[in-house]
Amino acid sequence: MLTLRFVLILALGIAFCAEAKPPRRPSLLPYVAELAPLLTCLEPMGSNEKAIEGCAHEAGIFEQRSSSAEPTTPDDFKRLIAGIWVLQNRGSSRARLKPELLSRAISYAQCVETAAYSDRDFSSKTAKGLIESERRAEVACKDHPLSLVDVRPAEATALPDISERLFARAVANMTLRYALEANGWFPTELRPCIRYLDGRPPSSGCAGRPEGRPPPPPIIAPRQ
Repeated sequence: MLTLRFVLILALGIAFCAEAKPPRRPSLLPYVAELAPLLTCLEPMGSNEKAIEGCAHEAGIFEQRSSSAEPTTPDDFKRLIAGIWVLQNRGSSRARLKPELLSRAISYAQCVETAAYSDRDFSSKTAKGLIESERRAEVACKDHPLSLVDVRPAEATALPDISERLFARAVANMTLRYALEANGWFPTELRPCIRYLDGRPPSSGCAGRPEGRPPPPPIIAPRQ
């Protein structure tokens, strides 16, 4: 009887372990990788606005635009990252970003994302916890070639790869923001209060905040 009970407990334990799944960790990075064809298309276009728009429409970057003023969907974040790429490549005085940078930027963002997910404060839903966890995640990845942790502001402009590092940080920031939004962890206190004029309800950042009203008109005393 003891042996049978032991076998049953062991079997239940094995079944439980087999069914146990790792915690869900939504990630933006698979969607960011989808930008590769767009960035390849943009490379020879320079600052040609019509050509840039053509590449964007061909990639469907303007499709399925979210009605929210804040980015929430993967497509929202992909549009922002593509916009940052285009802005950083404007002008002839700056070193232009190359499409092959995308995979290295994803590598850096993945390092930061992994470190953030491992930090208990990342899911605290508080501004203080979020800021501290993001700082620790960046420090954890300070040895990555695209890190800016040990770069002094006075030295940054002299770095030949500063544009690449700035883009990689932007991708990492977007990756963390998406993770926070997808998990419902983004602190409400950090959301902007947006009151729409087209009948839509105000954004979630307006919760608990009084609606601003214009000041009353000044009272003009009659002339004596």
